[in-house]
Amino acid sequence: MKIRMGFISNSSSSSYVIVLPENFDISSINFTEFADPDYYTEDDIRADVLELMNGGELWDGDGCSSCLMAVEEALSKYVVATIDGGADDYGSMVCISNDKIKEIWEGNKNED
Repeated sequence: MKIRMGFISNSSSSSYVIVLPENFDISSINFTEFADPDYYTEDDIRADVLELMNGGELWDGDGCSSCLMAVEEALSKYVVATIDGGADDYGSMVCISNDKIKEIWEGNKNED
């Protein structure tokens, strides 16, 4: 398994970890530019972003989120890690909360 920092486009087998700023405003993103009328609408993309914001996880694969690539593009500046799972894996995306980052950071500081 390879771990890459940053955003990798056109990689359906990659999984992404994102961190949204505490003041993230979903209305600041123009989802229209990421929509593909043959597959998903801006409302579909917005719904998936809201799912992430509420602690959900997106999957790309059979019966799963159909617009993961569009969400990846829309949130690309918030990607903090990309994990390449290989050709046989499905891609996914999770959002780590700022509180969880602080918890991890404080826990690591206490271990030193």
